[in-house]
Amino acid sequence: MPIGIDVNKPEEGNPTTASVRENFVKANNGINDYRKTSKDFATSSGTGTAYVAAFSPAATKTAGERVTVLFHVANGPSGSTININSTGISPITVFGNVALAQGMIKVGAYHELMWNAVNSSWELLNPYPVQSGYFSTNKTINLTGAITGSTTTSFFGSTTLNTTAAAVSGLAAYPVGALYLTTTSVTPASIFGGTWERYASGKALVGLKTTVADPEYALGVDSHGSESQTLTVDQIPAHTHTTTIEVRENRSSSGSQPEGSSASVVGSPQFESAPTGGGQSFDNRMPYIAIAIWTRTA
Repeated sequence: MPIGIDVNKPEEGNPTTASVRENFVKANNGINDYRKTSKDFATSSGTGTAYVAAFSPAATKTAGERVTVLFHVANGPSGSTININSTGISPITVFGNVALAQGMIKVGAYHELMWNAVNSSWELLNPYPVQSGYFSTNKTINLTGAITGSTTTSFFGSTTLNTTAAAVSGLAAYPVGALYLTTTSVTPASIFGGTWERYASGKALVGLKTTVADPEYALGVDSHGSESQTLTVDQIPAHTHTTTIEVRENRSSSGSQPEGSSASVVGSPQFESAPTGGGQSFDNRMPYIAIAIWTRTA
């Protein structure tokens, strides 16, 4: 911010001690304000979990104040603190108010700290890049709105991208009542969202008949057809069975027939033949391959 020095003082030919002193005070205050934002470094003491540092002029816990510390020992596995100019013990954190992972402070390294007034902590601006466990927990990035191209991050460790917008966009292609066909058992709800249920289990799909009103082909009818069929008498094609039996008779008056004599046909009686066939049902299905069919309900 402007220091406020009056460039017209002291007035030419009429110097006054008061006007010169006023400008020197403003210049001194401005320099001190600047030094509060960028102080010379101080060497730390204490332990790897409880550091101590002293600056001259003294550093204060003013929002955004930055200091540089030459650390004499690396930080340990548990959270670290620092007490600067006896202002009180405060935690050292990284972005997001996350506690330090072991080794983020390097021995003999110059590290910058900034006072975070919101979290009441000294935020480490240049942590040593620890490849594993940079954050105490994995971070999740939730994306909303239209998403095009690719999304990448430079975070260490695992990063999860929830592409909500992409799922919603895919769901729009399947309004309520639409069908989704797949050769896997994965529910489309896990891909697009929405509410789905299995459809036409064990049944084939037939197109709606619109040219002639036919209740058997109305929308949603599912009570027709069968996997097997047993023919009834009415369903058997018309056919005949021909059987002819000749009965010959040539008897004497006594009722006996001489050996070697011939008989004459006296009639052509009809009779039923013994039944044949098992009456079993037969497979009524065309060659097929089974897939999963889903319908969206909400």
